[in-house]
Formats: sequence, structure tokens, C-alpha cells
Amino acid sequence: MEHIKRKEKRKPKWALRHKMRKLKYIGLFAGMICSMGAATGCSAVIKQEPKEAIIQEYTIDTLPDGYFVMSGDTFYQPYNGDKTYTNLPENTSPERVLWYTDDKIHIPEYKNGDSIVFKSKSTIPTQFVLEGFEHICDSVGIRKIRIDDAGNYIISGDDSLHQSSDAYTKLNPYISNSNAIVLDTVNGEKIQRNMINKTGSINGLTKGDTCTIGFYVGTQYYEAELNVDTEIYCSKSINTIEKYDLTKSGYLRLQMPDLMTPGLYDINGSGVVNYKGVLQEGE
Repeated sequence: MEHIKRKEKRKPKWALRHKMRKLKYIGLFAGMICSMGAATGCSAVIKQEPKEAIIQEYTIDTLPDGYFVMSGDTFYQPYNGDKTYTNLPENTSPERVLWYTDDKIHIPEYKNGDSIVFKSKSTIPTQFVLEGFEHICDSVGIRKIRIDDAGNYIISGDDSLHQSSDAYTKLNPYISNSNAIVLDTVNGEKIQRNMINKTGSINGLTKGDTCTIGFYVGTQYYEAELNVDTEIYCSKSINTIEKYDLTKSGYLRLQMPDLMTPGLYDINGSGVVNYKGVLQEGE
């Protein structure tokens, strides 16, 4: 694997740094191909590729069953990808993570004056769960780093790697072929507890940068340069909503809590919306 290099020396210093609506998003990534011969140098190839933000959009005549953001006469479907869980919450937990590389652009906005609505041709739930998430860090696509009995920092199981991340591409072959890998260094600095947050992700990194991690597979040491490409959010609050307003249009409006803070919210486990808070005039 050309992107994994085995080295004996450590690199210096830790923490270097939405009918369907389609929006164009330009993603930049650089691939560096180096020839180390005497007569050749190192060349950089920069490639631009479009990224489409797709948020399903409905009118009252086309609205299926489910949960939606209603803004004016248009209904937008929450985004249900990039979750580490499938069940409704009983409590907040660091295991309940939303993490995004590019796909956060598929999350619809929900702002004051909009409504969260639910449509069903059969039953109405007795209550609706509103789970709020806080931004924990920008990082490489790793979570669930843990300390074993020997004091080693362990990464195991492919659910510890975001499948759209650079970390998955470069580390998953090792995790798939072994029980675990042992994380040793980040940017040349020995891993310490304060570098790991409650989701088991690496703190102190800046999205768009790269970082070098050193790790062991068995007794063999490797290094890998990873893109810092993942935004990580963790469950922070749970509200249950029991009150709603029925309409003659075939849907109900949830009576959302007052004093919601801006951020990401999962609506009854059906998908995430981005609450923008109280918007000022002109926004």
C-alpha cells in the first residue's frame, strides 16, 4: 500500500492544522506523487471535482409519509445518513455520533418561522424525540479510540472509521486483517489522554489539514498521512414532544420546544435538520 509507509523515525509535533434541488459544491483535493530518483523531483497534481448537495423537496400534492421541514409552501426532507446509531435514544451518549465529510451539505435548514411536520396515513406516535447534537471537533475519520488494559490506545472494528474518510481508505485494511491497531503518535508526538475526546476522536486538528499518525499492527510500526476531513458531533440533549397541531392538509405540526440553541437535531431518529436560530432582519 503506497499510502502507508513504514518508518523508524517520528515526525515532529502534534496538531499541525440541497421536483430536487442541486447545489454545486467544489471539492479540492491534492494528490502528491513523488519520485525519489536522482534525476526526478516531486510533482503535485490538483484535481477539482463538483459535489452536488441534494435535499429532497416536495409540495403538499407530492408529500409522502414522514418528517419534513416546512418552509412556506415547500417541504424539505431531513438527512438520515452519517449516523453511528439506528435506534431512538434513551439517554445522551458519546456512542451517538453524527460525522460528516462532504455530506453535511445534504442537511436542510430549519429556522424560526418554519415548522417541523409529520405525515402518516395510519398512526401518530405517542411522542416524538428531538435529539440535539453538539460539534465536538474536526478530525480524521476515527472514533472509539480506547485504552486497553496495557495502557495502549486501540482502534478496532470498521465502525470506528468513517467510510467516506481518508482514514477509512488507509487504515481499514489493517483493522480488517487484525483484531486492532495500536495508535502510537500523532504528528510525531506520543499519544496522550488529553488528545482524545469523549467520542474517542483525536482533538486539536483543523479541517483541511493533514496529520501523520504512527501505529502498530502487532509489533510492526507504520505511519500514515491522513486528511483532516471529518466534522464530528455528539449527542448532547434529548427532548420529548407530545403536543402537536393537526391540520386538514394531511399532516401535523410539532410544537417545538422554546429556547432551542442553534445546531443539529435528529427528528425522532428519522433525519437531521440544521436549526439556524432566530435570524436577524435581512438574513
